[in-house]
Amino acid sequence: MQKLSKLVEQLRDTKVLLEHDSYTNALSFYSNIRYLSNENVAGTTTLYQEMKQFFTTRKSR
Repeated sequence: MQKLSKLVEQLRDTKVLLEHDSYTNALSFYSNIRYLSNENVAGTTTLYQEMKQFFTTRKSR
């Protein structure tokens, strides 16, 4: 049973790391699309407009 618990813990840790990597990659992609949209590169403005709803920033108080 201890081996199973250890395996479950390792799988959870792996999941957290993969989620972090995925989010970091998505932020990087979004940042690039935002930059390209500001540079008026064809096709990026629509993509930026669609993506920005997922990457809103919170204003500090």
